[in-house]
Amino acid sequence: IEDGEDAGGPTVPNGLSLRKLHHAAFELHFLGIRPDHRILIRPDLLGEKDGPTLLHSIQELHDTRLTAPRRKELWPDPHRLEERWERFRKEAG
Repeated sequence: IEDGEDAGGPTVPNGLSLRKLHHAAFELHFLGIRPDHRILIRPDLLGEKDGPTLLHSIQELHDTRLTAPRRKELWPDPHRLEERWERFRKEAG
Protein backbone atom coordinates (compact mmCIF):
# COMPACT_ATOMS: atom_id res chain seq x y z
CA ILE A 1 0.00 0.00 0.00
CA GLU A 2 1.36 3.43 -0.87
CA ASP A 3 3.19 5.08 2.03
CA GLY A 4 0.77 8.02 2.21
CA GLU A 5 -2.30 5.83 2.73
CA ASP A 6 -3.61 4.76 6.15
CA ALA A 7 -2.49 1.11 5.75
CA GLY A 8 0.72 2.19 4.03
CA GLY A 9 4.12 3.02 5.36
CA PRO A 10 7.73 1.98 4.90
CA THR A 11 7.53 -1.23 6.93
CA VAL A 12 8.57 -4.80 6.13
CA PRO A 13 4.98 -6.18 6.04
CA ASN A 14 4.06 -3.44 3.56
CA GLY A 15 7.07 -3.99 1.32
CA LEU A 16 8.15 -5.98 -1.68
CA SER A 17 11.70 -6.20 -2.91
CA LEU A 18 11.33 -5.49 -6.62
CA ARG A 19 13.65 -4.25 -9.33
CA LYS A 20 12.91 -0.80 -10.70
CA LEU A 21 11.16 -2.17 -13.81
CA HIS A 22 8.97 -4.54 -11.81
CA HIS A 23 8.19 -1.90 -9.20
CA ALA A 24 6.96 0.42 -11.96
CA ALA A 25 4.94 -2.40 -13.55
CA PHE A 26 3.37 -3.15 -10.15
CA GLU A 27 2.53 0.51 -9.50
CA LEU A 28 1.01 0.89 -12.99
CA HIS A 29 -1.04 -2.30 -12.54
CA PHE A 30 0.74 -4.06 -15.40
CA LEU A 31 1.38 -6.92 -13.00
CA GLY A 32 -0.49 -7.99 -9.91
CA ILE A 33 0.45 -10.20 -7.00
CA ARG A 34 -2.19 -12.33 -5.34
CA PRO A 35 -2.11 -12.95 -1.58
CA ASP A 36 -0.79 -16.47 -2.30
CA HIS A 37 2.26 -14.78 -3.93
CA ARG A 38 1.23 -15.74 -7.48
CA ILE A 39 2.24 -13.10 -10.06
CA LEU A 40 -0.16 -12.38 -12.90
CA ILE A 41 0.28 -10.05 -15.86
CA ARG A 42 -2.55 -7.94 -17.22
CA PRO A 43 -4.26 -9.92 -20.01
CA ASP A 44 -3.88 -7.20 -22.63
CA LEU A 45 -0.10 -7.11 -22.04
CA LEU A 46 0.24 -10.85 -22.49
CA GLY A 47 -0.78 -10.50 -26.14
CA GLU A 48 1.54 -7.56 -26.89
CA LYS A 49 4.52 -8.01 -29.18
CA ASP A 50 7.11 -5.38 -28.24
CA GLY A 51 10.48 -7.05 -28.06
CA PRO A 52 12.64 -8.97 -25.64
CA THR A 53 12.31 -6.69 -22.60
CA LEU A 54 8.54 -7.06 -22.45
CA LEU A 55 8.74 -10.77 -23.22
CA HIS A 56 11.52 -11.78 -20.84
CA SER A 57 11.12 -9.21 -18.05
CA ILE A 58 7.34 -8.98 -17.79
CA GLN A 59 5.37 -11.55 -19.76
CA GLU A 60 7.44 -14.52 -18.60
CA LEU A 61 6.56 -13.67 -14.99
CA HIS A 62 2.93 -14.57 -15.66
CA ASP A 63 1.68 -17.31 -13.35
CA THR A 64 4.95 -17.56 -11.43
CA ARG A 65 5.44 -17.04 -7.70
CA LEU A 66 7.31 -14.49 -5.63
CA THR A 67 10.38 -15.79 -3.90
CA ALA A 68 9.63 -15.12 -0.25
CA PRO A 69 12.13 -14.97 2.61
CA ARG A 70 12.47 -18.11 4.72
CA ARG A 71 11.25 -16.30 7.82
CA LYS A 72 7.48 -15.74 7.53
CA GLU A 73 7.65 -12.57 9.64
CA LEU A 74 9.49 -10.99 6.69
CA TRP A 75 6.75 -11.88 4.20
CA PRO A 76 4.42 -9.20 2.84
CA ASP A 77 1.17 -8.84 4.76
CA PRO A 78 -1.51 -10.94 3.00
CA HIS A 79 -4.25 -8.41 3.80
CA ARG A 80 -2.30 -5.63 2.09
CA LEU A 81 -1.58 -7.94 -0.87
CA GLU A 82 -5.31 -8.67 -1.07
CA GLU A 83 -6.11 -4.96 -1.17
CA ARG A 84 -3.54 -4.36 -3.92
CA TRP A 85 -4.76 -7.46 -5.80
CA GLU A 86 -8.30 -6.06 -5.84
CA ARG A 87 -7.00 -2.76 -7.22
CA PHE A 88 -5.11 -4.67 -9.92
CA ARG A 89 -8.21 -6.64 -10.86
CA LYS A 90 -10.25 -3.43 -11.23
CA GLU A 91 -7.54 -1.76 -13.35
CA ALA A 92 -6.78 -4.84 -15.45
CA GLY A 93 -10.43 -5.42 -16.29
